[in-house]
Amino acid sequence: MKKTFIILIFLALIVNTNAQSPNAIKYQTVVRDNLGQVISNQEIDFQFSILKDDISGESVYTETQQCITNQFGLANLNIGEGVIVSGDFDAIDWSTGVYFISIEIDVELSGNFIFMGASQLLSVPYALYAKKSGMQGLSTYSQSQIDTLSANTGDVVYNITSECINYYTGITWLSLCGDCSPMPSVSNAGPDQFLIGTNTTSLEAVEPEIGDGFWSIVSGIGGNVLEPENPESVFTGIEGNGYVLEWTVSNPCGSNSDDVNILFNTNPGPYSGYEYLPYCDVCLWPAFDIENVEETGIHFYTLAFIVDNQAEPGANPCWGGFPTYDMTHFQDKISALRTEGGDVIISFGGANGVELAYAAESPEELRDAIKTVVDAYDLTGIDFDIEGMMVAHPESIERRSQAIKLLQNEYPDLNVSLTLPVMPYGLTPDGIAVVQSAVDHGVDLSIVNIMAMDYGPSGIDMGDAAISAGENLFIQIKDIFQNSGIPKPDSCIWAMIGITPMIGENDVPGEIFYLDDAYDVLNFAVENKIGRLSIWSANRDHECENPNDPLYSCSHIPQEPFQFSSIFQMNALIKQNNSQGMIFNRNINPSR
Repeated sequence: MKKTFIILIFLALIVNTNAQSPNAIKYQTVVRDNLGQVISNQEIDFQFSILKDDISGESVYTETQQCITNQFGLANLNIGEGVIVSGDFDAIDWSTGVYFISIEIDVELSGNFIFMGASQLLSVPYALYAKKSGMQGLSTYSQSQIDTLSANTGDVVYNITSECINYYTGITWLSLCGDCSPMPSVSNAGPDQFLIGTNTTSLEAVEPEIGDGFWSIVSGIGGNVLEPENPESVFTGIEGNGYVLEWTVSNPCGSNSDDVNILFNTNPGPYSGYEYLPYCDVCLWPAFDIENVEETGIHFYTLAFIVDNQAEPGANPCWGGFPTYDMTHFQDKISALRTEGGDVIISFGGANGVELAYAAESPEELRDAIKTVVDAYDLTGIDFDIEGMMVAHPESIERRSQAIKLLQNEYPDLNVSLTLPVMPYGLTPDGIAVVQSAVDHGVDLSIVNIMAMDYGPSGIDMGDAAISAGENLFIQIKDIFQNSGIPKPDSCIWAMIGITPMIGENDVPGEIFYLDDAYDVLNFAVENKIGRLSIWSANRDHECENPNDPLYSCSHIPQEPFQFSSIFQMNALIKQNNSQGMIFNRNINPSR
């Protein structure tokens, strides 16, 4: 990944024979964006400073200039002819000391300049030397003689072949004919690296033909480049952390840099299967017996839904909008489930009620409301089911992301999942914006869970639609992290995917998720090693007693009690056998 702007500098002098200093220093630059594309036909502000004795020394002169780049992104300016900020260009005594030029740029014309670097001005004193001496006493050589000349650093000769002054840097001869030459080689830091289960790698920069290379760490905590001047140096970081390293190639004519991303992912270990966390509506009556593991076979649940208690001002959590269902609700059942070796996560939001993210007036208020639930139920994981108008409400989206980040600062081990509407083509644009907001605010997302249901068209194959949605979700999540500068390996992206179908008959007439659809989704989950399967809902995972039973109470298709959960919990077989690529047959009874 290139730096935001790539500056190529060429210096030339226009010398006034009656003055102490040159009239101006000619400056040319090609301005490019972070993709390497030239910024053409655009107004750009520059700020130049002449520094004395050191690259961070005293500024003896500063000016600003504005110009319009041409169609090739080239800008031409004469330093010394701009708007003076400080100092006097004509008063600079070039014959005393060493001088450097500092360059800053403002593409947005906002007055906020970006520092692009500083380099030593070599041509000024040697052009001045020639002016003062009139070439008297300056040794003259042909190009062929100079090529074999034994010289010391700082030697100056006159090249009769090119009619230019030549200066020996200690490494190579510079030809000072107006343009500084040779420029250093274009920097190439090598490919980005994404590694799993390690914290050490060998860098892969290209060794420059002209100039010297040097590694520096732009961002990341705890990194170390063993040999900073070695393009293939060993780099050591911290597992689970990401770094940006910069390979800079420089010589007395200038420098240029290229960046490389290094990401050390924590080794997830052997795949032990997805987690099965069916939703359970805890507001229905009679209450669902999550503690009855022997009957259901289910040990882990997503309990739904926490929303705002509208009877009180501000953001105050309650179950389903019922003020009497406070933070004591379901405590006895959760405790009983935990004695059976099970546990729960709790989901905020849902299709009904007022979401806490909407009711709260600040991220801090929302954090405190969520924290009340986390502490009351001693949770290690929470879910945010965002649907309806809330998936397209920018204020609550941002408030939620900020609050989750604040909460994870206090509870760094708290797992967070987002549950979002989906179509077979993947998340909607609004859903993508929700995930992007979380990533932008630094939320550590464990799962992005999709509601594989209620697409709209009737008669579609619901298993195929869920798989298509999962495949497209993978592409979308990968792009979000890639475009945010924190790319992840494919295995880590798959592990972030959750799929939740609405079993049996959906809210949309004609949409039915059958038992054999469950096997299709199961095989997809195992093959791609996704992170979670769920259903809406455990309350519905049985056949209806009567055709007119409400949709929330049963599946409305022929099935055995908890048969969908039994299929999806073949995850237990995966864990026992550590199986990869195993195919589960549709031994379904009853069938469609």
